[in-house]
This record gives sequence, structure tokens and C-alpha cells, in this order.
Amino acid sequence: MPAGQRLLARVSLSTRQLDLAEQELDEAMCEQQGQVRIAITPYITLGFLGQAFRRFRQRYPKVELELIEGLVSRALPAGEFQSETLLRERQHVVVHAGHPVLADPSPQALSRLEWRVTGPRDPLKPGLLRAMFEQVGIPGPSRIVFCDTLAGMTLLREADVVGLMPEPLLRLPEGRGITAMPELEPAEFHVRLRTREDVPQTPAAAYLAHCLLDACCASGQACVS
Repeated sequence: MPAGQRLLARVSLSTRQLDLAEQELDEAMCEQQGQVRIAITPYITLGFLGQAFRRFRQRYPKVELELIEGLVSRALPAGEFQSETLLRERQHVVVHAGHPVLADPSPQALSRLEWRVTGPRDPLKPGLLRAMFEQVGIPGPSRIVFCDTLAGMTLLREADVVGLMPEPLLRLPEGRGITAMPELEPAEFHVRLRTREDVPQTPAAAYLAHCLLDACCASGQACVS
């Protein structure tokens, strides 16, 4: 019943807030117990998680961590979230080194290829991709494969597909064999911190977010203050 479901949601939220209040009290008493559960995009996982984790553990050696890797469309359930932009970074159109299209890096040639789109199938994503081509007056690609990040990077390295990739990943080992298309203007993307509006962060969760932001800034990325 809808009324029962709404009541259950409110009870679950109230229980979660009580658990968080108890956790904050424990942390304030220097017991440093509790749990932090965070979803991280592959870009942050590959580039900054290790450094942030080491720093977090120095202050919170006993807090239990649950790290969920996934894209925003998969990691966030339904609900109200507040969003804070942390980074602005460039992303490039990429293919594997030696791809035939590198001999003719034109929008027309790219539109005829198969494109890799990360994340679950979403009717909005092909529209956004095609909008990129419509800006230069040509039809967008008709062949699109949806996949997770690991599968997508494998396809980019070993098949004649095209995709978008954040610029820093091209410098990591995971970006080996993948190259940015020349003569194409990079697009900007944002990295955002999203939290539930109705559930305050515990001190440990807030500190982990701080460690991740500091790791990004220390690497020379375009941090937003």
C-alpha cells in the first residue's frame, strides 16, 4: 500500500538518523567506531582513492569502510540529493592507437563508427551523444554499445570503437594503448560530491570526502573551491 510504503520509508530514515547520531557521539568520544559507505566513480577510484584512503586511515583506523564503484546512474538510488562540484576536467574523444579513423579524424568519419557508452542502458545517453554531432550539422552515430568501465576500456584498446575519456586517465596505466583524437576540441566534465539532503554526514564521512578532494587538488586537477 502506498501509505504503508511512505511510513516504512520515514521509519527507515529515522532509524538511520539515530544510528548516525550514535556514531557521531562515539567518534566525539574518540572511540572512532562506525561505518562509512560511499560510491565512487571509476575516474576517482583509479586516480585518487589510494592516496585518500591512506590519509583517512591515519585518523580513522577503526572505522569500517564500504566502497562501491559505479557510475552515478547506477550508484544513486531514488531520492533527493544535494550536489557540490569538486572538479572540472577535460575529456577527450578516444580510440586505440593505430585506429584507422586517425587517418581521417573528421566528425563524419566518427559518426559512422560504433561508440562505447559507459553505464546501464539509458535512452537519454544516445541523445546527448548525438547532440554533439548535431552541433556541427551531421547525424550522430547509430551504433552504440553500453558497458561497464572495465569492459569499455578493453573495447577501446582492442576494437575499433570510439568513446569519451577523462584526460588524466590517459596518463595512467589503465589508459595504455588508448589515444585522444587530434584536432578535436576537448569537452568539459564535472566531478560532483552528492549527499542526501535529509541525512547529515558523520565526521568520518566528511573527512573521507575532504581527503578525496585534497588528493585531487594535489595532483594538479582543476579543483573548485
